[in-house]
Amino acid sequence: MKANRADLLRLHLAVAGFGFAGVLGQLIGLSPVVLVAGRAGFAALAIALAHLLSGRARALRPRAGDLPGLALGALLAVHWVTFFQSVQLAGVGPALVSFSVSPILLLGMEALGRRRWPGPRPALASLAALAGIWILVPSFRWSEASTRGLAWGLASGWTYALLVLANRPLVRARGSSWTLAMGQNAVAALVLCPFLTVPAGHPTAGEWGLLAGLGVGFTAATHGLFLQSIRTVPAHLAVLTCTLEPGYGMLAAAAILGERPAPRTLLGAALIAGAVLAATLAPPGKESGGTV
Repeated sequence: MKANRADLLRLHLAVAGFGFAGVLGQLIGLSPVVLVAGRAGFAALAIALAHLLSGRARALRPRAGDLPGLALGALLAVHWVTFFQSVQLAGVGPALVSFSVSPILLLGMEALGRRRWPGPRPALASLAALAGIWILVPSFRWSEASTRGLAWGLASGWTYALLVLANRPLVRARGSSWTLAMGQNAVAALVLCPFLTVPAGHPTAGEWGLLAGLGVGFTAATHGLFLQSIRTVPAHLAVLTCTLEPGYGMLAAAAILGERPAPRTLLGAALIAGAVLAATLAPPGKESGGTV
């Protein structure tokens, strides 16, 4: 199926929102678990309220076969917790760059699913992506916060690739991507509730406001747009487009947080982006073993 322009636009808007979300997570300063639970809870409520006010409450009714899609909310929670853990340990730029290896991971999972090994181009691209990650690591000591942050970023990229692969057929079958987004966000918030700890002093009014903004503007809207887009956008192209996320995020971090990316971060980002392009744009059926 060929991606239409409207879905490509939705995808780019969602990716820009994903990049800005990392900056908001840094500003809020709550633990990743509290941050994600609040973000997901606000997102689910926002989508439900929008449906009620627009007279489309019937679209929220569960259907037979919705359980697999809702179960992915637990994976979504893991993805976001690992991402914000990476942001808080390594900074917005390095976290987004390490996360952006997800297209390489996606290609590997697709190859395993087809039981067809990728050709030399994806293999070399994977090595280039690893080189990009190696450049980002100032020290390979686990005691270093930046090293742990990059590891969390890689975990975030892996869970994101899994979400793309698992969600695409569900969106096509379900029809309503917004309903799926609401359910997954609600499940993400619920599965994190047992792990919540009350922060000292409780969130301030400003933090509640930022958390609501993160949940409504940069979660409900972006998640729904992303799920809409992958109805027609192939999985490899969706994840490839998400390699633009570090660029959006670093621009936002520079403008809002004054965080300037180090030269090694830019070099690592360039290597990973080049690797993703080389692997994802390989001719279908030849070196890459085809595309989704």
